[in-house]
Amino acid sequence: MRHRARTIRRSWRGFTIVELLIAIGSVAVIAVGLAAIFQTIGRTVSGGQRISVMSQYAATMEKQFRADFDRMTRDGFLVIRQQQTRSRNGQQLAVSLGREDPSPRVRRVDELMFFARGEFESMRTPVNPEVVARAGSAAIYYGMGTRQPESSNEYGTPNWASTNQAGGWLGEANGPNQFASSWTLLRRATLLAKGVNTLQQIPRTGWTTELARYSSFDNQTLADRQCRIALQPAAAHLFRSVARVYWENNAQLYRAGPINWRDAWGGGQLPRLASGYVDIVNAELGDIRNVVEGFDREPSQINTAQDFDRDFGTNGRNGSDPMAGVFDGTIGTITRMHEWMRDALPTNSDMSNANPGSANDPKGVRMRYEEAPPNYLGVLTQNSPATTLILRRSDQVMLTSPAFVPRCTEFIVEWTFGEVASQADQTATGDGLVWYGRSKDDDNDRRLEIVRYENGTYRPFARQTSGGSAAWVLQPRVVYGRTALASETESQTACFGWTDPTYQPSAEDLAAGAPRSLPWAWPRMIRITVGLVDEQNPTVEERFQWVFRLPPDPKP
Repeated sequence: MRHRARTIRRSWRGFTIVELLIAIGSVAVIAVGLAAIFQTIGRTVSGGQRISVMSQYAATMEKQFRADFDRMTRDGFLVIRQQQTRSRNGQQLAVSLGREDPSPRVRRVDELMFFARGEFESMRTPVNPEVVARAGSAAIYYGMGTRQPESSNEYGTPNWASTNQAGGWLGEANGPNQFASSWTLLRRATLLAKGVNTLQQIPRTGWTTELARYSSFDNQTLADRQCRIALQPAAAHLFRSVARVYWENNAQLYRAGPINWRDAWGGGQLPRLASGYVDIVNAELGDIRNVVEGFDREPSQINTAQDFDRDFGTNGRNGSDPMAGVFDGTIGTITRMHEWMRDALPTNSDMSNANPGSANDPKGVRMRYEEAPPNYLGVLTQNSPATTLILRRSDQVMLTSPAFVPRCTEFIVEWTFGEVASQADQTATGDGLVWYGRSKDDDNDRRLEIVRYENGTYRPFARQTSGGSAAWVLQPRVVYGRTALASETESQTACFGWTDPTYQPSAEDLAAGAPRSLPWAWPRMIRITVGLVDEQNPTVEERFQWVFRLPPDPKP
C-alpha cells in the first residue's frame, strides 16, 4: 500500500500597522499610568519622610525650649524684641527663600532673652581639663545669627572683641545672609560666672608645657580676673556698654605663660558676646539687677571704666530707694531701666533705624556664627605654643556652637497676659487670647503691622481704698519704656523686670493695706513660631508653633 505524504501548510498573518499602533498606544498609556502611580507614591513617601524628619527635629527644638523655660527665674529680667526684616533705608524688606523663590516676603526675625538657673558649662575647650568654667545661672538668648563673608578680614582670624559688623544685616543682597533658607536660629547660654580676684585651687596636673611652671606656685597669675574666667575669655559684664570699656588696670595679672588674655586676637580691646567666641560674663544676677534698678546713668553715658564705677547710690535720687523697690515714678526712671535691659542683648540688633550706628555698637547686626570652623586646619599647622593652639582651636569650634536651628526662615515670639480677646479677634488669635506681637495687614497695603500692648487693657492688681477698690492699670511705658510708641511697622522691644517703677501708692492706699511695691507684670505665656525648610528641597517651607507658660508674678 502506497501512502501519499500530505503537505500541511500553515498560513502566518502578521499584525497590521493599525494593530501595532493600538498595541503601542496601550502600552504607553499603561506605562504613563504606572509612572504616575509610582511618582505619586514617591512623592507621598518623600513627603512623609520629610514631614517625619522635620517633625522629629521640631520635637527636639520643643524639648530644648521647654527645658529652658522650666528653668527660667524671676530673679532676672525678660526681653522680647519683635521686628521684621528691613533694608538700611528703613523700608520693610521682602526676603526670598532662595534664588528661585518667586514670592519673597517680609519675615519676622524676633529675639528672646531671659535668665535661668541650673548647671551650665562653657562650650569652650578648657586649657586644663581640671579648670572648667561652670555657673549656676545663665542668660539664655534666642535669635537669628549672621555669618561673615570669606572676604572679611575677620573671617578666619579670631577676634574676641569683634562687633560682627562684617556680618551685615539679615536679607542683605550679595552676602551669606541674603536668603532665608540659609539662616540659622542661635541659642546661646551665657554663663554668669563672677570670679574677679578669686584665687582658685590651682591643680598641679593637666597643664601645657609653657604653663606648667605656674601651676604649683603662681595662682595669682592663673586666677580668675575681670575678663578671664577659668583661663577662658570672658566679657567684663553682660551689658555691651560696660563690657567694651571695663578693665582692671594691672595687665600683668592677665598674663599666664606666653598668653595675655586681653591682647590675644582682640587688638587690645575687650571680649564681646557679639563675636561668637565668648559665652562667659563676669557678673551675677544681683549685679545685673543693681545696674538696671540702681544705676543713675544710661548705657550711652558709659565711655570709660570710671563712668561705671560711680552713681550707685543706696538712697537713689529724688527720694527713691531702688534697692527697696521704691522709685520716683518719673519717665526717666523707666526709660533708663529699659535702656539697660536692651543693652544686655548680645548686639544692637534693632533694624528699624536706618542709621547703622557707631563702630562701638553698630545697629542691625547679630551675633556671629559659622556653619563650620572657618580656619580649623590653618590654626593646627601654625608653629605656636600648645596653649595658643588650644585657644585658637576652641575659637574655631565656638563659632559653630550657638547654631541651634539651621535652615530657619523665621522666628516669631508673641506674648500674652492671658486676656480674653474680643469676639472680632477670636479667629485671628486662634485660641481666644490676646497675643501681642502678631503680624497683621488690616489695610491690605502690604505693610505688616505688629500688634502691641495698648493702654489700660491689663489690670494686674486691685488695691483697696477708703472709698472702695481701684484697679492698678499697667501702662504701655512699663512694657516698652516710652510713652510715645513707634509705629506698628517698626520693631518694638518689650521688657519685663522685677518691680513696677511706676507704682506709686498713696498714704491712704498704704493705710488701706496696699503693698509698698508691686511686682513687674510679666506675660503669662509665650508663643514661639519657627519656619523651617526641607534640607533636600529648600523650596518647601513648614511652620511649627508652641506655647510655653512662664513663672507667675510674685505676690506683692
